[in-house]
Amino acid sequence: MQRGQISIDLTLTILVAMLFLQGMAILMTDIAESQQNISIRSQGRAILNEVARLYTLNEELSDLEIGYTVPKIRGIGERRPFDCEINYADPQLTLDIDLDGDGAYGVTPEELAVAVTRDTTPLSGAFPINCGATVTIG
Repeated sequence: MQRGQISIDLTLTILVAMLFLQGMAILMTDIAESQQNISIRSQGRAILNEVARLYTLNEELSDLEIGYTVPKIRGIGERRPFDCEINYADPQLTLDIDLDGDGAYGVTPEELAVAVTRDTTPLSGAFPINCGATVTIG
């Protein structure tokens, strides 16, 4: 009778340990995905803020011509950067990011949008601007 009890206890202990480890694996996956999303959005906002700042600065210093290479967005542990492009619809810039390489952009413009404050005219130029491209503002 004691041998049977030990066998049941051991089986239950292994089952509980497996469930605990599975739960921890799910939790770690969720944390990694959250960090990836935070990293992508943070890089995207930084790019949009910089482009908006350059366009605003160009309006103030109209004779100045600024060359700017738009950085590429890299995920945590990703080998290649994500394809992305900056679009403009007055009065805001948006950044569209292709997260899985299929040509469909996975981050909606509402999540990554920056208003461009200009006193006179809307932006003009070659939109969309691809990430990694050099654009001349001025």
